[in-house]
Amino acid sequence: MKLFLSFFISFLLFFPINSFASQKDEVLKGYLDAAALFKESFEYDKAENILKKAIAYDKNSQVSRYLARINFLNANPKKALELFKGIKNKIWLDHLYLGLIYEELGDTEKAVFNYEESLHTKPTSIALFRLGKINFKSREYLKAAEYFQSTIELDASFRIAYYYLGLVLYKLVDFEESYKYLSKAVNFYPKNEKVLEDLRLTKEALGEGFFAQREKEKETRRKAIRPKSYLPKTGLPMVRVGLAEGVRQFSFSCGSEFKISDGKSEFTGKANELYTIISSGENVLLRNYGKDENIKSFSSNIEIESGLTKQGDKFAFYVLDISYGQGQFWQKKIDRIYRGDFEVLKKEKGLTLINILSVEEYLYGVLPAEISHKAGNAAQEAQAVAARTIAYKGMGRHKRSGYDFCADVHCQVYQGMSVEGSEAIKAVDNTRGEVLFYKGEPVEAFYHSTCGGCLRSDAFGKSEYLVEKPDSLKTTSLDESPYMQEQWFFGNIDAFCSDAGGKFRWQRVYDGDDFEFVFGYSLSDIKSIIFKEKGECFHYNNIAVVTKDMNKTLKGDLGIRDYFDKLRSSAFKIDIQYSKDKTPEMIFFWGAGFGHGEGLCQEGAISMAEKKFEYRDILKHYYPKASVKQAY
Repeated sequence: MKLFLSFFISFLLFFPINSFASQKDEVLKGYLDAAALFKESFEYDKAENILKKAIAYDKNSQVSRYLARINFLNANPKKALELFKGIKNKIWLDHLYLGLIYEELGDTEKAVFNYEESLHTKPTSIALFRLGKINFKSREYLKAAEYFQSTIELDASFRIAYYYLGLVLYKLVDFEESYKYLSKAVNFYPKNEKVLEDLRLTKEALGEGFFAQREKEKETRRKAIRPKSYLPKTGLPMVRVGLAEGVRQFSFSCGSEFKISDGKSEFTGKANELYTIISSGENVLLRNYGKDENIKSFSSNIEIESGLTKQGDKFAFYVLDISYGQGQFWQKKIDRIYRGDFEVLKKEKGLTLINILSVEEYLYGVLPAEISHKAGNAAQEAQAVAARTIAYKGMGRHKRSGYDFCADVHCQVYQGMSVEGSEAIKAVDNTRGEVLFYKGEPVEAFYHSTCGGCLRSDAFGKSEYLVEKPDSLKTTSLDESPYMQEQWFFGNIDAFCSDAGGKFRWQRVYDGDDFEFVFGYSLSDIKSIIFKEKGECFHYNNIAVVTKDMNKTLKGDLGIRDYFDKLRSSAFKIDIQYSKDKTPEMIFFWGAGFGHGEGLCQEGAISMAEKKFEYRDILKHYYPKASVKQAY
């Protein structure tokens, strides 16, 4: 690659320009591609030299814009400003960079004007977040709060925005809202002393009475819950879903009388009364909720079952404080209602709580947790088939832990009867038993929120039943040349999921202070970021981050996303803005999509349903070589 690039650059720089008169576009493309390759390796001086040659050949806005961006990143904001001013028909990207340049030059008024001009055409997290920071620093806390809130609304995964919003709300003496956002920030950065201290101050400002009242209201709500009855599905495969693992205790109630048994002894519990199960030494203890007196002791694993009514109905269980989304922006601890029965395993590290129910009833609690309830029928039916296929294929995935699936994103998010809706139930029932097969075997029917415009087949190893292709029926291929790859992260491309807002195209920005806050070391410590391997659809597979103290290799979709502050996807470009002495001062991420990008794109499926595609057409688009068959 390096040999080819060296030859290509020499060819462009020394071959007489007038020889290319009939191939103008190709020559310009060559210059832009060469500059893009140098830019991706942060060799901005070389990229700048290439673009100067290009602009001498043909001064157009495309080349001027790219050269201006390189100048800004390469510690020459005044030259960048001059180039941007010379562009007549400015686009949102020009105004965004003008905002960054004026902010760098200390002209806050012009920076704000250009950020806002940029937002009029295209909302970006960079413009919103920088406007929040500008107003925060000038103590315009109300405006700062509005911009940080808008940042989160556009991209709920922009985690540091939660901290700043909590901070400005504290300054505005809105302690309750401040507590909400700072609590989320603590979930994201649990070891950050600044976040912990600011949360402590907010809790202190609210006072003990506030939390005592909240706890009282929560307990009143809990005791008023009456789990409903349902008609259980019969003659179907049963699944075991791990709701909690390694917990010391959990509390629950049932809408009817129920039985707890360890195979040797038995206890009958009262309807709609809360109980607590506790791991204690070798035993499992049963107590009345909120009391220290033991009702009964069990010596081994226990089963908890509700009985059948005369009509054949069963009553659901209500379980308190179920956690999900650990470390994610949607992390919560919440009370849930579940169909089925339970098994509690007594293990060395605590209790494992398992929900046992039919696979179709399991899917009732998966669909609303995985796809918007506003999705059209066809999108929900496609999701139902994909989710059922994952369950059918992945039975026993957590066998060593005693259950089939977990209830979180590692398998599929399952939130039980609490989230069930009529449309999701209808979608599951309409596709009952349908599973995706390829060559006689159920496929790994992966799905994700938003592909960003390109569907990959290599996120988890090459999949035969998938193909890399645009998320479109109009476009058949992508221009993968270096420059067009970068432009793909800015452009409005044709894709079914293109209306997904901040999930379709997203951005991140960290100045020096923010970077150290999030990553725990100085941005100036970065010596290089090396992109070692790229997969399909512009996703990175292997990145090396070299600092003065470490050489960190990031591999795989989640390994890369998690390291870089839980990015929405591994499809992105990084820009680093340097100072005159080549010290990194600011880092930018320009990304596409939300999730791994393989299989069903949920936002694309929703769009296809709106365009009147049937669910089998949607499945054929996203799993092109698989077939829907009746599994049971």
